[in-house]
Amino acid sequence: MRFGTIRTTYYPKKDRAAEGRRWRAKIRKKFIEDMGGKCVKCGFGDWRALQVDHVNGGGSQAVCTPSYYESILEKNGTVYQLLCANCNTIKKYENLELPIKYREDCLAEQRV
Repeated sequence: MRFGTIRTTYYPKKDRAAEGRRWRAKIRKKFIEDMGGKCVKCGFGDWRALQVDHVNGGGSQAVCTPSYYESILEKNGTVYQLLCANCNTIKKYENLELPIKYREDCLAEQRV
């Protein structure tokens, strides 16, 4: 056979998707542990609500893949930090890192 051996076991699509979610969750948990396992601002430690934050902003273009996680670990503490969802949202609001359509509302609220 030209393309190698024929796979004899086929998994339904929903099983493959579930396996992919489990694999990504496992990688993410390990990554969060390696980054300290808690929010650097408030100390919150539930992995489901922890997010990687770009210290100087500009993280919306990033794609989270295993190689991306490895590059973050190399620069841990200088370019990236671990924040909970609340602290990350507050930081974005205070530093005007929100999408352009929301910035005017933020600026108006800060003037009041």
